[in-house]
Amino acid sequence: ATAAVRGGGCQAAPARPAALPPAPTAGHAPLAGPAPVPAPAPAPVPVPAPTIPTAVPTTAQDMVGGGDSCRVELQRLADALRGLEVEDGMPKDAAKVCAILEAIEKIPATFEDLRETQLGVITKPFKDAADPQVKAVAKRLRKAWKDLINEAVESQK
Repeated sequence: ATAAVRGGGCQAAPARPAALPPAPTAGHAPLAGPAPVPAPAPAPVPVPAPTIPTAVPTTAQDMVGGGDSCRVELQRLADALRGLEVEDGMPKDAAKVCAILEAIEKIPATFEDLRETQLGVITKPFKDAADPQVKAVAKRLRKAWKDLINEAVESQK
């Protein structure tokens, strides 16, 4: 017997399965009968990958970094990272973070781009992310930026 619940949000409890026969013990023959057929596994539900469109460099200046369209795109992606929903100090959607970081990685950046967008500050927490893919992309990006900054400092000497 089941109790009725207002609002119809709960279903009646499923019937208890019939008692199973005892398991065979050592030295005894197993019970005869057809072997149970396992239920088919549910089909996996395809999950679309997040898409973060990136700007395509259109001028020679854009292609070597420092062009306006690259800086605008880097700023847009930096804003996208800032706007992600956060839980316990890290964004909830690791796939979206990874897609944004990978999009940033494809855009050539200059020392000025990094200073204006503050991408180094924004991406710092991701180098210690629990998700291994986010962690790897963030570390790769930050190393490339560190090398870029070191080159810029060396060229000014």
